[in-house]
Amino acid sequence: IVLLSSVGFVLSIAPHGFCDFVYLKPIPNYIAAQEDIKIGLGLYQYEGFEENESGACFQYESSIEVDGLWQAARVFTILGCVLGGVSCAFYWFSGISHSSERDDKKRWMLIGVGSLLGSLFCGLSFLFFESSACDSTNWQSDGCELGPGGKFVIAGTVFLGASGIGTFIISSQSAFQYPQWFCCPWWDVCKSVLDRWEKP
Repeated sequence: IVLLSSVGFVLSIAPHGFCDFVYLKPIPNYIAAQEDIKIGLGLYQYEGFEENESGACFQYESSIEVDGLWQAARVFTILGCVLGGVSCAFYWFSGISHSSERDDKKRWMLIGVGSLLGSLFCGLSFLFFESSACDSTNWQSDGCELGPGGKFVIAGTVFLGASGIGTFIISSQSAFQYPQWFCCPWWDVCKSVLDRWEKP
């Protein structure tokens, strides 16, 4: 579960760094001479398509219309990263804080909720497909298709969701015990710290 959450968090960051979250679908025969060129778009940047700009990312000009759905996709992406990161930190370091069985259950249920919400918000970043980025508002296109950045986000959504569901399953067991084997990967280190704290 630690690995699921960690991978999910890393992948959820993709929209912030990729300028090929989606690719524009060119209108047939509109740029016939450049049919093989894919123009990548990200939430904050676009991919250069001139010969000397290939692979480089550029900030959108102020003339680009960013509508409500585009803004919402940006906000949901940030929320997904924050919740995914917080949940991931809890998974990695929860071993240094151990309390009663009842409190442990509550804590793990809360972490599970955070992971599931992070997964949901990452998925909502695909509102970008319905925004002005993928219609004819800003440029001639026939919509968008999924790019590498978008594929990373799909994977991140699945991993965060899986870690949340796994946490719920384990914490809801009637014979719940503090799950040392997935709470803290460095359990020996965590245990030594706990032992020192417990000594008078």
